[in-house]
Amino acid sequence: MTALEAECKCAPAKVAYKECPLSNPRGILIFDWADEVDAHARRALETMGIGVSTFGEPGSEEKFEIEGYKEMFIDWGWTGPDDEKPQWFA
Repeated sequence: MTALEAECKCAPAKVAYKECPLSNPRGILIFDWADEVDAHARRALETMGIGVSTFGEPGSEEKFEIEGYKEMFIDWGWTGPDDEKPQWFA
């Protein structure tokens, strides 16, 4: 059990890491809807400068629509260099 798991009293989660200039300066953790992320865990992560988001895996019949993802990314915010920010990023 890691210190974060002990502090948050949360179960280990599957993690895939890729450097990304979205959300908080230290990055963002994305959980499946099925993963329980309680308020205490969210506050602890946010205090450490880590963003938290949850959403479910798209269904097999769901069509990919880039506008929905752009809206989500804008909600998360941009923390990278301004000259690397996509033009569509408001």
